[in-house]
Amino acid sequence: MLGYLTVVGIIPLVVATFVFGNYTLYERTLPHYQWWQRYVIIAIIFFVQEYTIITLSYNATGAVYFHYVIPLLAYNLHMTYYGDFMAILTPVVINTYLVLQGQTEFIPSLWIGLVVYFVISKIGMIIFQKSILHRMVSGMLLINIMLPFAYGVLSQWGDSIYFMSYIFNPSDFISLCCGTMVLLLAYYNFFLREELENINEYNLVYRQSRYDELTGLGNYRSMLDYAEKEFSASTTGVICVVDMDHFKRVNDQWGHESGNRALKIFADYLLTSWHQVFEGEARVFRYGGEEFCILIKDIDDSEFDKVIQKIRYYQYQFMQLPIYIQRDHMVSLTFSVGVARWHKGDDLKSAFERADEALYVAKNSGRSQVWVYSDIVGKIKNDNLERKAE
Repeated sequence: MLGYLTVVGIIPLVVATFVFGNYTLYERTLPHYQWWQRYVIIAIIFFVQEYTIITLSYNATGAVYFHYVIPLLAYNLHMTYYGDFMAILTPVVINTYLVLQGQTEFIPSLWIGLVVYFVISKIGMIIFQKSILHRMVSGMLLINIMLPFAYGVLSQWGDSIYFMSYIFNPSDFISLCCGTMVLLLAYYNFFLREELENINEYNLVYRQSRYDELTGLGNYRSMLDYAEKEFSASTTGVICVVDMDHFKRVNDQWGHESGNRALKIFADYLLTSWHQVFEGEARVFRYGGEEFCILIKDIDDSEFDKVIQKIRYYQYQFMQLPIYIQRDHMVSLTFSVGVARWHKGDDLKSAFERADEALYVAKNSGRSQVWVYSDIVGKIKNDNLERKAE
């Protein structure tokens, strides 16, 4: 009876208490320390907590239960490195406890638990990538039930001094399921529910700060992040600055709601056509009212002319596209494009300025045109030569 109460009630509540304290430690205390100091602190605290859990479990039941719960919960709360570090320490803590209890040799089979932990945590992260709750429920049930069963099976194959000498039975299965659910309910009601709300709120605020609400495209901040992440010092590519021609007339004549509808249609067209042509290597952003920017990576000089041809082709196709800004009103819209090469060692600021200069020439040369920055340089040189000749 004592063993059942320990597994179902006492250990789950003790673990939940430890985890609540650990989260405060992870979020508020550890960031003030250097990385190696953080791991020393975690090792000391985890050793005390894990030793307490093992003592309660082993004294009441003669077996070790819930020993990977704290690492798994830390892992699923995006403290992945801390979770993995504690998981690696777990077999050491258990063996230390057994040695202090009179066991003369380490038990190698305990490392099987570490393998099970890594399999469950990594697969759970892949399957339930967007659901922390599902990841925790499935992972906790699997690891709390599978490990005692695995130890029991292994104990039949060798000397008990090398394996956990334990026989798994149905009553243990029921008590472990009940204990795991008690732990999850306590954890969810007193901590995780509020934390999930905070995470969802953070994700919402993050999305609003990085994506344009009307078109769903990344905004200027998102463009900066993408360029910094994807365009390294050795990356070559193409940057296109795109502007809808005479868009103000649409707003003035048909109203802002119709203008927004036209913008959404245009954004979808850019997204679909550019992604289709460049097979995911193009990313479209809206950085202003009717102004867009397209970053295309891994384009070298030999492919540049083909890129310009494709841009001109899709510009022409858009001119032929009937756009219904209202149910019974159709308009034809055009856009201008400034294009520049993204050279090795470039940053977004310098590449964008060149493409923006090309766009300026395109807008002042009749609109609905595609101008390349290198052609502008040549045009300026020719104009200067003509002036000198005069």
